[in-house]
Amino acid sequence: MSEKTIKKAPRQSNFELLRIVAMVMIVTLHYLGKGKLLETEAGSLTYYFAYALETLCLVSVNIYVLISGYFMKSTSFKFNKILDLWIQTIVISFGAFIIARKTGILPEFKYDDFYYGLMPITHNSYWFITTYFVFCAIAPFLAKTVDTLDKKQHKNVCAVLVFLTSVLPTVFFTVDWLKISKGYHIVWFITLYFVASYIRKYDTFKKSPFVYLLGFVGFSAVSFILKFVIQKVWSIFSEKNPSDSFLKGYNMLFMFLASLFLFLAFKNIKIDSKILSKIIIFFSSTTLYVYLIHEAPAIRYYLWGTIVNPRAHMGFPDLIVNYIIGVGAVYIGCSLLGFIIKLLYSLLQLPKLTLAINKLLIKLTEKIMNVPFISKH
Repeated sequence: MSEKTIKKAPRQSNFELLRIVAMVMIVTLHYLGKGKLLETEAGSLTYYFAYALETLCLVSVNIYVLISGYFMKSTSFKFNKILDLWIQTIVISFGAFIIARKTGILPEFKYDDFYYGLMPITHNSYWFITTYFVFCAIAPFLAKTVDTLDKKQHKNVCAVLVFLTSVLPTVFFTVDWLKISKGYHIVWFITLYFVASYIRKYDTFKKSPFVYLLGFVGFSAVSFILKFVIQKVWSIFSEKNPSDSFLKGYNMLFMFLASLFLFLAFKNIKIDSKILSKIIIFFSSTTLYVYLIHEAPAIRYYLWGTIVNPRAHMGFPDLIVNYIIGVGAVYIGCSLLGFIIKLLYSLLQLPKLTLAINKLLIKLTEKIMNVPFISKH
């Protein structure tokens, strides 16, 4: 089969809805962190509310990687996809820097702000995009490896990776022995890829979505409770408290299981309404832009600290109202702005340009190496 005859698989609205939910969770994490709600006085109602909400939302990054791993089954290397990601990240990051300078959000010119805006991936301005960029680059090689594994081998690879990158770091949570950095590392992304590809390849786990949702809530609750149990026990022996590392590690076992169960719940959800599916797919197509825009280094702290400013609404129900309006407005506003950027990107024919560059780079690589550069089928 040639590349021209390969049809793009239709988007599945259940996974697209999960993509939206995960992005709302990511925006929520930034609301809590950069809005400094996690710095409130221990023992207060706001303190428990913030940490409970954070625990439920910490699955979001794992969810994104699981979705990517589930659908990344191509063994062809596509430079254009990586180049698209690079260009769009730079345009939004540097555009935010220019706007911040013009509006006075950044009153003084600083070289650090300039470089973080102009070179966001290499300067790790968006840690997820930097790691995801590497993940996309090696994904075809991972897919090639998956193709060579039978079911038993694939299961064993998943078991070994989860044991090394999740179980052991959970048991020995005070030491980052594999330098996985609480799940921020590419090694953890690779683990999630193998797990997701196993689920896709063998179509396993077909219980009711409700059962998996209960699992998600249950494992999230365990993570939340363990934070305070460990904090209490540890205080007996030491003044240093490691409980936040236990709670916030994306690769911690209970967080991984909560992520997996939420992913499986949405995998088994059926959305029959065509109108609802179209609405879901429209908003899911802009989730990357929601992340890039609201997390742009030049504006992120101003957005949460000054505009939304949850610290000014610490009482209940004011805080709940501020959360719903603040996170909702940021998500919808960035989504609509992302749609405009996406439209302009297409009108400027940039996707065609990156595709042409992709073909040229593959030809050059094949000519230099004198072998096909991964399968193009």
